Amino acid sequence: MYLYVLEGNERAERFYKAQGFFPNGGTLCCEIGGVTVTDNRYTKYYPRHTEYGETEIRIAESGAAAIAGVLENGGFKARSSLLFCLDGYFDPYYGKTIPERERVVEILREYEKIAVDSTLFAVRELLEYVY
Repeated sequence: MYLYVLEGNERAERFYKAQGFFPNGGTLCCEIGGVTVTDNRYTKYYPRHTEYGETEIRIAESGAAAIAGVLENGGFKARSSLLFCLDGYFDPYYGKTIPERERVVEILREYEKIAVDSTLFAVRELLEYVY
């Protein structure tokens, strides 16, 4: 699902982000009354059935290098499952801690720059806990 938000409409951006939408880089430009306006496309990520188990917990608790390895070399399912698992370590509700948290955040920020599939939205959700 996607929608467009008028560029610079911070109130609408905050609202839609709170509803689970994230900017995906798409834009739509049009002219209204002689003025060119830009709308930014926002997408809501609806994950397919994703689960995690002992393997993903072991990777998360092994630290930054193990997490980086999966994000760099793992398939879509492995990356999705690990990111879902990491939510339990980043969401303050669960009260879990992750080894090398600062380094993991750096890795997630780097991955955010190169992600081209729907795991991008999962990474952005995790990084929302950091900001």
